[in-house]
Amino acid sequence: MNKYIVFLSLVLVSCAATREWKSNDTAQGSSASFALFNGRAEYPVSGSTNSRFYVKFDVGVEKGSLGVILQSATGVVKDTTISSGWTDSLVIDNPGRQGYKVKLRGQQAAGHFTVRSGGL
Repeated sequence: MNKYIVFLSLVLVSCAATREWKSNDTAQGSSASFALFNGRAEYPVSGSTNSRFYVKFDVGVEKGSLGVILQSATGVVKDTTISSGWTDSLVIDNPGRQGYKVKLRGQQAAGHFTVRSGGL
């Protein structure tokens, strides 16, 4: 019985792991580099409570994959999985002034990301 508990503990620990995470969060966005990201992270999008705002993504993945989701309370605007390099820029009309967030899903990922945003 004890060896099953040890095995289960090892499986749970290996499911979510991060190594060498170096991040910088500012009023305009967030960025990080990482040697291993296996799990989830979430960041608010600054400026998203304006009626119009922009979001810029710059992602580089050297190993594994990184899922990037841009989401409001009413739905997903962008959902993509990156396994190399990716940049994108969006301008969003937001008449309801809902808050948005960026969700990241790392799967054995090594690389970096930058998300910048602000009101227009």
